[in-house]
Amino acid sequence: MVEQELFEECGFWKRFTGEARRPATHWPMRMYWFCRALVRAVMLSIGWYRREPRKPEPSQPCDILLIYMTDNQRRAISPWLRLTARVQTASWMSDADWEISWRRCGALSLRSLLPVYRLLMRRGDREATIPWLEDFVRYRVGLQLASDLFSRAKPRVIVVSNDHSGMYRAFLRVARACGCRIVYTQHASIGKNFPPLNFDLTMLDGVQAYLQYRASGTPRGPIVITGRQRPTSHGSQQASATDLRLGLATNWDDSLLEWIPLLHRVGKQLPGAVLRCHPAETRKYVWRFLCRLCGIRVDSGSLDEFLRATSVLISGMSGIILDAALQGVPCLMKLPAVRATGTVGDYYGYEKFGLCKPFHDLDDLQALVASRTTQRTDFERVGAYEAGLVQVPDEEKRAALDLFIASLEDGRDVRGELAKRYARVEHQGVELFVSSEYAGLCERYGWLS
Repeated sequence: MVEQELFEECGFWKRFTGEARRPATHWPMRMYWFCRALVRAVMLSIGWYRREPRKPEPSQPCDILLIYMTDNQRRAISPWLRLTARVQTASWMSDADWEISWRRCGALSLRSLLPVYRLLMRRGDREATIPWLEDFVRYRVGLQLASDLFSRAKPRVIVVSNDHSGMYRAFLRVARACGCRIVYTQHASIGKNFPPLNFDLTMLDGVQAYLQYRASGTPRGPIVITGRQRPTSHGSQQASATDLRLGLATNWDDSLLEWIPLLHRVGKQLPGAVLRCHPAETRKYVWRFLCRLCGIRVDSGSLDEFLRATSVLISGMSGIILDAALQGVPCLMKLPAVRATGTVGDYYGYEKFGLCKPFHDLDDLQALVASRTTQRTDFERVGAYEAGLVQVPDEEKRAALDLFIASLEDGRDVRGELAKRYARVEHQGVELFVSSEYAGLCERYGWLS
């Protein structure tokens, strides 16, 4: 693997949220990032995660391979799970047909860590790139894992729901080298500086995702707005002063020190508040300890149950803001100091599209929370993020993939096949395929004007 390839595929990570990671200016910080990557590699290699017995791998290669690593990614591809025998899955999770071994990932990471670290240390921009050491290592590891997987499964088409992590960038490169067609479907909100779209077929949740990708460069390949989730309710019940319950949601880049004053104030002024950590949060025990000190309960149930019981949500910059908007829960966004200014502020555009309001002053906490309980979410504005507001995402995803596969088998132009079902909408030289209902919503709000 040459240095140029490494930075072509995941060099953009230093622009992603670089302001949120401490630069490796001096050797203690360099050792911090090295040891952090080392510890995670060791944990993977010894099999620290819970693992259930796996079923035998299929005896025959597949036609369409769905690849996922997390529950969110699995939900994004769920419309195609077990659809036919020709559609198979690959993951570290036990229900997948083909295994992507985390233990092997850990062993390969240990082997690659020092060479990649030395490579970054030779560069003039090492202060900015070493904080992303683990992602560069994962890319190198992903090349080997992908080669092993594709040599066994031999897919014609792969479907992925992540286009930016180091490992996925490696899987995409190997898939192209093997001649696989690549379908991408979105699994979470899209922020700034994501890599430009370059797939044989792209399925996005809404126009906000397209606009973020468009800002990164001209997309390649047809784009269909399918949506991802269907709202289950159209507005929560307005809370009275007696039944108001505040929900708190934290993300991986929220500062513990910045949240302590808020937790202390909430514990005193708003009894019954509940905090929910992001599923990938590595500091959950620390959050639990702080909540216990402040008299705040920690949520351990499902996301839907948490939001249904929440009157107002205060969240860091996280996708839970969109989930709350889809259930009609008003939200206040508490930006970490590293994101409060500069190009990474309002990273997902939630404030821009009216899904939340910023929260700054602790002295206004009670009044601000009370005022938000009377403000309902404008559900049509949620449609910028989620086309499921006016259509059934699972049906649209199945239809789009069926049309794509049919075009491959018959040798027809995929855009012509998609035009049989969807309206064509042009934006800055890019052609989007959308349902007539969603096209009307875009026109009403001028999202693509």
